[in-house]
Amino acid sequence: MAFLNAALLLTLLLSPLRLLADSASSKHRMVTKLAEGVYEIRHQDAPDHFSQGNTAVIVGDTGVLVVDSCYLPSSAREDITQIRQWTNKPVRYLLNTHWHNDHIQGNAAYAEAFPGITIVAQTETAMLMALRVGSYLSEYPHRMERFQPELESGKDPSGRPLTEEEKEDLKNAVAGGRAASEAVSAEFQGLKVKVPAIAFDHELDLDLGNREVQLKYLGRGNTVGDAVAYLPKQKILIAGDLVDSPVPYLYGGFPMSRSPRSKEWMNLTSKRSFPPWQRAQRENICATGDRAYRSSGWSYEPGDRANQY
Repeated sequence: MAFLNAALLLTLLLSPLRLLADSASSKHRMVTKLAEGVYEIRHQDAPDHFSQGNTAVIVGDTGVLVVDSCYLPSSAREDITQIRQWTNKPVRYLLNTHWHNDHIQGNAAYAEAFPGITIVAQTETAMLMALRVGSYLSEYPHRMERFQPELESGKDPSGRPLTEEEKEDLKNAVAGGRAASEAVSAEFQGLKVKVPAIAFDHELDLDLGNREVQLKYLGRGNTVGDAVAYLPKQKILIAGDLVDSPVPYLYGGFPMSRSPRSKEWMNLTSKRSFPPWQRAQRENICATGDRAYRSSGWSYEPGDRANQY
């Protein structure tokens, strides 16, 4: 009952904005200016139909903060070209809001373009990046051989029948075909994910030069280590996958922890609005999250074993 109440609360909070949501896929790259020197980049879906997380760019007088580096290194490089059109200041910081692949696999592109960059994450996220992402990259070239038999049999490798949601996920994963999978695999070949150099437990304030950004860990949500970036002057909250449209991503992670988190977000922004992440509008909360797409991810609690979701 408690679970249903929490889910219902979040659904009700989001329901007035459902009609503003975009479609489930992104066929085009789109840039939105949220405020002076603050931008959101929505990426086109990868050729394998995997959703890429959004990227936020915050420009100060002395440097730039990027929030989430997306899924494909090529998309991250396109973003870097865009940032250099906006400013000649270097990207000094890159925040990974959480460890999922579609938010971190462009890290190496930023490190190559800006050798002095500091990658930042919440402590648990930094640990999970080092623990999980390498195996995903190494296993990716074999995904079609693994997914197609499951889709045809309707069962996972252990013989368990797949749910309808799982079948839909697999259909989406193989929809691009082998050529698309090989194109993405080529991008991942030899890719080494750059892990954070700085990890924080609860808070970390950044000064970009007349631009204050507060990084905060407000508790478990989509993962055990979700971080948000808050601009107090503009009252903009960049929330990662803690905010999805039309409803929060409740399949994995910690849905029971999201209800109290929502009150803290609203206290930060002082405005009760949950705009859909797909369109970064003029409301206060911009999410850099994906489209609630269930990939082969993991939920994790300190001291416990990792549990696949």
